[in-house]
Amino acid sequence: MSKYIIKGTKVLLELLDKKSKNNMIKSILADLLSVACSIMPMFGLYNIINIILRKSDTKGMFIWAGVIFISIILKIIFHGKAIRISHIVAYDTLYNLRKELIYKFSRLNQGYMDSNSSGKLKNIIFDDIESLEQFYGHHIPEILSSFLIPLVMEIILLILDVRIALVMLIPVIIFLICLHRTNVLQSKNFEQMFITQQNLNASMVEYINAMKEIKIFGGNEKVFWRFQQSVDSYKEFMVKWFKDSRYLMTTSDIILSSGIVFVFPVAGYLYINGSIDISKFLLYLFVSLCFYSPLAKIPQFTDVLSINAHIAERLQMLLNMQELKNHDCQKTCVYDGDIIFDNVSFGYDENKVIENLSFTIKKNQVVGLVGPSGGGKSTITKLISRFWDVNEGKISIDGVDIKEISTENLAKSIAYVTQNVSTFHMSVRDNIKMGKPDATEEEIIWAAKNAMCHDFIIKLPKGYETLLGEDGINLSGGQKQRIAIARALLKNAPILLLDEATAYMDPDNEEQLQKVLTRLMKNKTVIMIAHRLSTVIDADKILVLDKGIIKEEGNHNDLIEVGKIYKKMWDSFKYGSSWTLRNKEAE
Repeated sequence: MSKYIIKGTKVLLELLDKKSKNNMIKSILADLLSVACSIMPMFGLYNIINIILRKSDTKGMFIWAGVIFISIILKIIFHGKAIRISHIVAYDTLYNLRKELIYKFSRLNQGYMDSNSSGKLKNIIFDDIESLEQFYGHHIPEILSSFLIPLVMEIILLILDVRIALVMLIPVIIFLICLHRTNVLQSKNFEQMFITQQNLNASMVEYINAMKEIKIFGGNEKVFWRFQQSVDSYKEFMVKWFKDSRYLMTTSDIILSSGIVFVFPVAGYLYINGSIDISKFLLYLFVSLCFYSPLAKIPQFTDVLSINAHIAERLQMLLNMQELKNHDCQKTCVYDGDIIFDNVSFGYDENKVIENLSFTIKKNQVVGLVGPSGGGKSTITKLISRFWDVNEGKISIDGVDIKEISTENLAKSIAYVTQNVSTFHMSVRDNIKMGKPDATEEEIIWAAKNAMCHDFIIKLPKGYETLLGEDGINLSGGQKQRIAIARALLKNAPILLLDEATAYMDPDNEEQLQKVLTRLMKNKTVIMIAHRLSTVIDADKILVLDKGIIKEEGNHNDLIEVGKIYKKMWDSFKYGSSWTLRNKEAE
């Protein structure tokens, strides 16, 4: 067995908690007893044959028949107990791993979530962990049986007749050489196998999620081609993998299946020469028939073991990933002072998004962020929320580096409304209550009314009890944004981040919601990302960003007078606002 498999097995066992390790030991002990009971019938049969050949007392024959019967019953009982305990270990471990992973994801920076597709994350949480069930629940007891039964038989044969014992090892040695070479060949391909699986999952999720857009805009052939390409790549890889190892595996199967061919001539020769009697001759034949069949399962186990070892290493690496540092802080403290960016630089991987950025947002000041797409506007709000940690420089709130603020307190201090709002598979009421889990019914309805979502909520099948998401009601983009604004109203945090918070609103509703947002922004430090410049006209300060650099800074009137980029953006906005289809046709 390769060093990789041994190392991987160690990692697999390290994933077990103390209780599961104790249960696994119980399962192994039960399986050892099962192995002992499975060998007894052969020696019982040997003694029965001896009694028959010698025509001795038939009472002993019935005693040995009883021993065989009891051994078979005990084998079934012990094996069943081993499997039952190992399944308890498996499902406990799967539960604990999923729980740890979900908790881990909540502690990792948002960069990890954004840089990994939903297909890959789904593959880790469900497929990878589910595959471990087979290993813990089935393969540990069966692997032990596959090794122990031949091992115990070989020890007994060494006691009875060294010559036969050595002959029986010849096929085993050839088999182990083939198995080792196969493992070396396959271990090089495991990483590629997981990559092709992840690509397949990611493209499948993309294809399903994009089905609506495909039907609206067409382009099915291009998207389906990517999906088909990932399916073909996976198929081609698996076929090649099988072809590369089939000759070695076929050779080992032939050797094990014909193991009796090695034993029969030698045992026959010893019998003819009088070295052994007929009962031992028959015993050796029985043993040779049972000796090799457990070994034939080992290639399948090593494949599964290698795959699961690789999965376990990936899971362990993920569980050991560095989390966002969460410093101790009194839970009552709330940060609502000035927000200061001090020479902040940040990039996704090697791509710099903002560089040496410095600015100050005073307490209760409203600041607008405008500029071309990709300029770093959303990145600024995400850095304030500490979805990522900065590469260089410092962000402080109320004079405290946000890295020194506990994530819990930072989250309490910030309400974040984005243009892409998520709703969860729970009631409308619970979706709104995310802003304040202990909110009263009156507070929830007050927030919903002020966010202009109460009217459409009461028209839903079950009103505030209506389930959203999977198998529930699907809300429009505008309705989701109103739910998000209701959450923010309930939360009443001192810092408010608005990332195109009215992007999906029609003009009439947008105007009304702007009034709601104005009330929401009162006595708060606000950062607004805007593509529609009308939303930042009244801001205390506007930062014009381009390629992560502040190009212009000032209020609306100042920038109209002295700004170049903002002035150009404003003129384009005014022209776009006055444009109608009739105007276009007149041109």
